[in-house]
Amino acid sequence: MEAAKAKKDKIELPVYEKVRKAGIYDAERCLENQVRIAQKEKKHVLALVNGVPGAGKTLLGIDLAYGAYNAELNTKSAYMSGNGPLVAVLQDALDSDTFVKNIHVYLDQYTDDGAKDFDFNVCIFDEGQRTWTAAQREKKKKKRPEMSEAALMIELIDNRVDWCFLLVLVGDGQEINAGEENGLELWKKAIKKSKWEWEVLCPPNMDEYYSECKIISDPLRGKLTLGSSLRSNCASNLSNSINALISGDISTAKLLYDKCKALYPIYITKELDKAKDFCRNHYKKDDDKKYGLLASSQSFVLPNYGVNNTYSNTVQTRTYPAKWFNSPKNDPHHLSCCWLEKPVTEFGCQGLEIDIPIVCWDRDFLWDGNSWQLKAQFNGREYIPRNAARNYRINTYRVLLTRGRDGMIIFVPSLTEFQKTYDLLKAVGYEEL
Repeated sequence: MEAAKAKKDKIELPVYEKVRKAGIYDAERCLENQVRIAQKEKKHVLALVNGVPGAGKTLLGIDLAYGAYNAELNTKSAYMSGNGPLVAVLQDALDSDTFVKNIHVYLDQYTDDGAKDFDFNVCIFDEGQRTWTAAQREKKKKKRPEMSEAALMIELIDNRVDWCFLLVLVGDGQEINAGEENGLELWKKAIKKSKWEWEVLCPPNMDEYYSECKIISDPLRGKLTLGSSLRSNCASNLSNSINALISGDISTAKLLYDKCKALYPIYITKELDKAKDFCRNHYKKDDDKKYGLLASSQSFVLPNYGVNNTYSNTVQTRTYPAKWFNSPKNDPHHLSCCWLEKPVTEFGCQGLEIDIPIVCWDRDFLWDGNSWQLKAQFNGREYIPRNAARNYRINTYRVLLTRGRDGMIIFVPSLTEFQKTYDLLKAVGYEEL
């Protein structure tokens, strides 16, 4: 959000020094150089950048899209994503829907009338790991359901522009819904079926995956993996600590958190009111800071504790998230996250962030003393998730626990079955409020 507003107003961001240190500038130099080459030689290039949550992938994409408009490149660009909440929040921040596009909507237009207004030579596809498969498109009753989103995007480019630089931004371990687990494979298949010969610009860790394609050699392509989190103030230790926690490696989680807790405090509490009071008092004199309730979409016990994470209650923040993230702290309509009334689930906050989230724990992810025990619901019936469904639950908490910029509070209900989870979080080093 801050990146979008700063670009719109042409001002520097206070996080830019962190961006430079994290290698974002080197990644930009690599990408911009290859855009120039693609433009000059009329090439079709699939570029890939991957990174941990909060590494700056969206900022990188916005930077490249804006840079493509400058006088030197003189070409049109579009930033696209299938993440509806992210698109809505960015469009609201920019006060425009001409630059940021919802890829689902755009591809629907293509299957309806050919998307005749598509003339973008530089395209940024954010959260490319969530690209819909053909089966997912068919489930959504889209036209031409035999085509994945990646295949449709490549076909659209084939039919509309004579050269293209397509940047796909990939988040690590963030697939949270069915049909989002085969993103990289879908892009590879799509370019192989294209009428053009596509070249691939990727970080070295993807070379083997794209070995059948022509890989572009660039001295800076090693910078296309973004390994440091900009969302927090303590770089990659936080992301790695959360990953260790989620995987059940508690000693590593504690070791890594010890390295960053002075800059990124995480608190735990069994009293939600304490968490709310902390946020209000902490940012009492700073109207620009944002805090809010985050919770899993699996509603078990949280509604009994004042966190109504049921589908019916979160549909508004999921469908119209811009006001939750962007409204001022004391907006009279109670739409701002800072009112601490309506929670946002993993579907509403992925790819976005606030200064201090209050992450509210539910029964779908509990520690039993040795490992994580997962639960889910479908049509009101409880079940144990397996395979992909299990990964969605794991990734849900990976997303929820990596949305904060300045710190985080975790609220754990005061029920006996939650006690081992609370003790585990305390053992990692999270301080009690």
